[in-house]
Amino acid sequence: MLRMSFHVPSGPRPPPLEAREGFKIIGPLLLRCPESEVVARFVAPYWHVGGQRAVRFECQQPVFVRFIDTDEATDSFGPFDHVRFEKSYCFVDRILIAEMVVTTERWRHCETGLRWRSVFIHEPRSP
Repeated sequence: MLRMSFHVPSGPRPPPLEAREGFKIIGPLLLRCPESEVVARFVAPYWHVGGQRAVRFECQQPVFVRFIDTDEATDSFGPFDHVRFEKSYCFVDRILIAEMVVTTERWRHCETGLRWRSVFIHEPRSP
């Protein structure tokens, strides 16, 4: 079970979100899998979750990261000890791995420059 924590600039934190299969970030939407339930939405410069504005969300447990498009996907990268989404950036173990191009709502992998529809965060045992 993956757990995402949200960090807000002030006030109480929203409760962490859990997902059985992982979380998928499709453009500006954070979805809980396998239900594909939208649990947060990015509207610059915040992630909106449960009526609050979060500056970032993160998972502090071993995870893999996979980039997915309509008809293709990368192998899973990882495992990483930590993944963090801050504004439109994705960091793994404090290294910037991808950024969302807000105008196209696609994730650009920093090393290759390739753009993907979504980012999938999953535990080591998941596909």
